Amino acid sequence: MLHPVFVYGSLKKGFHNQNFLQTATFVGEEKLLDYKMYSLGNFPGIIYAPQTGKNIQGELYLCNTTIIRALDRLEGHPNFYERAFLTLASGRKAWVYIYKLDWESLPLVESGVWVEPNYSRKFGNEQKGIA
Repeated sequence: MLHPVFVYGSLKKGFHNQNFLQTATFVGEEKLLDYKMYSLGNFPGIIYAPQTGKNIQGELYLCNTTIIRALDRLEGHPNFYERAFLTLASGRKAWVYIYKLDWESLPLVESGVWVEPNYSRKFGNEQKGIA
């Protein structure tokens, strides 16, 4: 059985944890509505913000159970991130990892688009949209 998973940070194509999804099926780009993205340094976290949230840009994959278990370990589910089955902007449903710890002192990524910090430093760009 394949499980839909929406990724928005280090698991996206070209990012440092994308190898976890190398045997998954890429479905396409997607959006998650009404969330805020925060920078945790080398990766982001998102929280539900129904009144003030933005569109979180990401990618949708179909993953087998082995990949789901590996992602749960990577994401620290259920203590650091919690995996929730949510409706995406397209109406599709997918598993999404939601940040669970204190976020109030973290830098907000205004754009809702994660740009990998190592990539930014390598090419002299700054993380776009961090408040």
